[in-house]
Amino acid sequence: MKHKIKILLLAISAIALSNAAMAQTPWSGTALTGDSYRTGNVGIGTSSPSEKLDVNGNIVIPFGNFFGTSGTTYKKLLQTGWDATNLDYLSFYTAGANAADQNEKMRITMNGNVGIGINNPKARLHIYESTALTSGSGQFMPLTSVSGNTGSNAFHHNTWLQRNSSGLGSWSDVVLVDGVSVDGSFANLNSTTGDNAKTWWKRHAYSNTQTWGDGSNTYMALEQGKLCIGAKRSSAHSNALLSVDGKIVCKDLYVTASSDWPDFVFEKNYKLASLSDVRAYYEKNNHLPNVPTACEIEEKGINMSEMSAIQMQKIEELTMYIVQLKDELDELKKQISVKENKHD
Repeated sequence: MKHKIKILLLAISAIALSNAAMAQTPWSGTALTGDSYRTGNVGIGTSSPSEKLDVNGNIVIPFGNFFGTSGTTYKKLLQTGWDATNLDYLSFYTAGANAADQNEKMRITMNGNVGIGINNPKARLHIYESTALTSGSGQFMPLTSVSGNTGSNAFHHNTWLQRNSSGLGSWSDVVLVDGVSVDGSFANLNSTTGDNAKTWWKRHAYSNTQTWGDGSNTYMALEQGKLCIGAKRSSAHSNALLSVDGKIVCKDLYVTASSDWPDFVFEKNYKLASLSDVRAYYEKNNHLPNVPTACEIEEKGINMSEMSAIQMQKIEELTMYIVQLKDELDELKKQISVKENKHD
């Protein structure tokens, strides 16, 4: 019995020594044929591998794939390849359970361009969202997000697509929004307007319109080259290149006259209305001839160029009236002087 136990112990020791020798024995390139495998770590260029595969040197893979597991199934994670458009490229995948999760997610091309969601990037960073924006008023889709920590708050710079009120389901009712928000405001986007940001900039390609504001407030709009500052544009001057709904403060203002400056008042053929006619006119109409009424000013505002010309015309006419009165006064003085001399 003791003899059998000794034989069993010797057999176990021999197996252990054999495995130990195999673990320390390097593989020879000529000895690897067919499927080769071993337990423990594998070292290439090193005799003390610290991981399952430890390579001390370069790895050359002309074109090929790296795989990872998703459960018990191998899924592609990395691919090196070549095509006629991008030449050499490096693509990244994710090993999801669904087929849609296993698509290419990012590509780096030979010229250094990086594509996310697109395999032929046209710039150093080219991002494409292939999922279609849902039709319906107020629908939106985040495109990019860049965040930073300001100390006590999170600062976000986001861009997203948003449908306007028409909700037609085509590009004609979609705006590109660029928003800056603080903390979770972008995460809590309003479902009907998508404007819950500290400041935003909207670009509507179909109508060639850009707007700026915050929340539901619009502060400035550029519509086909016409700039509106303030909440609303004057309906009476819809073609104005600049519309301001509020006060304007400036040091100098130059207005280029669009009508003739009233130097014609001093021409010899100009017919100056008599003061009696002027009085009859304003007593009947409650304003001077050729001057806008209060109702017209309230409805349309004041055309500064035209009003300046009208006021200058009235000033020049008043000057002529004063000169006429001066002439009449001088004539009366002469007549009085003649009468006084006769009495003397």
